[in-house]
Amino acid sequence: MHSIRYKIVLLTVAAIVVSIFSIGLISIYTIRAAQNQNSRDRMFLTAQNVSMSLDSYLNSVEQSVETVYNYASEDLSNPDHDMESHLAKVNDIFNNIASHTNGLLTYYYRIDPKYDSDNQGFWYYYKDGHMIRNVLTEVDKFDENDMEHVGWFYTPKKMHKSIWLDPYYNDNIGIEMISYVAPVFTADDTFVGVIGVDISYEMIVNNLKNISIYNTGYVFLTDSNGRIVYHPELEKGADITNISPELHPDNLSQDQSYASYTYEGSNKRASYAKLTNGMYLYAVADDIEINSDWLRLTFILIMASLFILVAFLIIGIFLSGHITKPLSRLTEAAQKISDGNYDLKLSYDEEDEVGILTKTFNQLTEHLKAYINDLNSKAYTDGMTSVRNSAAFNAYKLQIEDLIANEGKEKLEFALAMFDCNNLKEINDQYGHDKGDIYLRKACKLICDVFEHSPVFRIGGDEFVVGLTNQDFYDREMLIDTFVEKANEINASDPEPWERISVAKGLATFDPQTDSCVDDVLRKADESMYEDKWFMKENGK
Repeated sequence: MHSIRYKIVLLTVAAIVVSIFSIGLISIYTIRAAQNQNSRDRMFLTAQNVSMSLDSYLNSVEQSVETVYNYASEDLSNPDHDMESHLAKVNDIFNNIASHTNGLLTYYYRIDPKYDSDNQGFWYYYKDGHMIRNVLTEVDKFDENDMEHVGWFYTPKKMHKSIWLDPYYNDNIGIEMISYVAPVFTADDTFVGVIGVDISYEMIVNNLKNISIYNTGYVFLTDSNGRIVYHPELEKGADITNISPELHPDNLSQDQSYASYTYEGSNKRASYAKLTNGMYLYAVADDIEINSDWLRLTFILIMASLFILVAFLIIGIFLSGHITKPLSRLTEAAQKISDGNYDLKLSYDEEDEVGILTKTFNQLTEHLKAYINDLNSKAYTDGMTSVRNSAAFNAYKLQIEDLIANEGKEKLEFALAMFDCNNLKEINDQYGHDKGDIYLRKACKLICDVFEHSPVFRIGGDEFVVGLTNQDFYDREMLIDTFVEKANEINASDPEPWERISVAKGLATFDPQTDSCVDDVLRKADESMYEDKWFMKENGK
C-alpha cells in the first residue's frame, strides 16, 4: 500500500500536469485564433482600403464622364441646337473637367457618321503637359465586332449604357490604358456617338507595387473574366486559374471575402474585393509568415510549461505534508487560469519550495497575461504612428453601435473629426518614403496634441479619425480652430516640405434624426474633409 505522502504527491503532480497542459492548450488555441483573426482582418483591411482608394479614383473618372454626358444629352434635346456649336461647347466643358482629372490620358466625343458625317467630333490626348488633338478613328471602316479597334465605340452602343473597358494597349499613342465610355442617344433613341476618357494603367499599377503585406505578401488585379491585369510575378493576360481555380471571379463567394489556396507547393491566403469597373483586387500572404508569430509564442509556452512541470515534479517528490494547503490553493488558481482568468496572484510568501513554486506560478501567469496583452496591443495599434489602427476603430464603432442599440439614439452625443494628409504621394515620390513617414508622424502628433482627451485612429495610409465625446464634443469647433492655428504656426517657420502640416479636415456630429449608425457620421465627416481638401487645393494650401 502506498503512503499518504505518496498519494498526495501523486495527486499533486497529476493536478499540476493537468492544469499546466490545460493552460497551455487554451493559451495556444487562444493565441492561434487571435493570430488567424488578426491576419484575416489585416488582409481584409488591406484589400478594402486599396479597393476603396481605387474605387474613389474610378468613381471620380465616372463622374467626370457623366457630367459631360449629361450636358451633351441636355444640349441635344434643344431643337435649335447646331452640331458644330454643340461640339464646341462640349469640348470646352470636357477640356475643363479633363484638366482636373488625375491620370487622364485622353478624352473624346466621337459622332456616329450615320448621324452626322460632317461633324465627327474630337479626340485629345495628353502629351508633354498639353492636350493635343488627334486624328479621329474612321469607325465606319471597321466591322462592329472588331473589338481591338472599335470596341470602345460599338460596345456601349450595343449595351445602351456607360461601361468600363478592360485594360488594353493603344497603338495610336503607345500607352497601356483603361477606358470609360458613355453612349449618347437623342430623345427618340437615335444613336449620336460616344463620350469617353482613357486613364493611365501604369499609374494604378505603380500604386499597387508599393503595397506589401507581411514581408513577402502583395496585391494583384484581374479583370472580370479572371485574366491577370497586374501581378508582381505573372504576365499580364494570364488566366488566374493557373494560380488557383478558387480565385477565379466565378468561384468567389459573395458571402465572404477570404480564400485559401495552394500555389507551387505553398499554402497561401487571399482577401479580395470587387472594384467599380468590374476588376477584382486580391491581397495575398503566405501561410508560413501568417503563422510565424503564433508558432513562436506556442514554442515559448511549451518550453515554459515543461520547465514548470519539471520544477513542480521535483518539489512534489521531496515535499508533501506541510504543502497540502498551499498546493490546494495553487490548484484552484490554476483552474481559474485555465478558465481564462489571469488577474490573480497567490499570496504564499514562505521561503521554501512551495514558496518558490508559488512565485514561479505567479511569473507564468504574468507571462501569459503579458503575451496575450501584447498580442491584443499589436492587433489594435498602428505600427508607425503608435495610435490606434483601423481594427481598433472598427471596435470603437461597435461600442457606439451598442450604445445606440441599448440606450437609444436620442441620448447619444458624439462627433467624428476626419483628417487627410495632403501631398503624401508627392513627398514619398520626391523625397523618399522615410520623409513621408516623418510627415505622417508629425501630422499625427499635432492631431494627438490638440485632441489629447479623445481617441485618435489611423484608418488609412494618410487618413486619421478622432472620436469626440464628453467635453471634447462640446469644444469640437474650438479644437478644430486650435488645430488650424497650430498648423499655421508650424508652417509659418517655412519648414521642409515633409515637416509642414498640410491636412484637410472634416467634422460631423451624430444627428439622431437622420443618422442610423456611425458610418453615417463617418460619411458626413469624409464629405466635409473632401470639401476642405478642395478648398485648400484651390487656395494653394
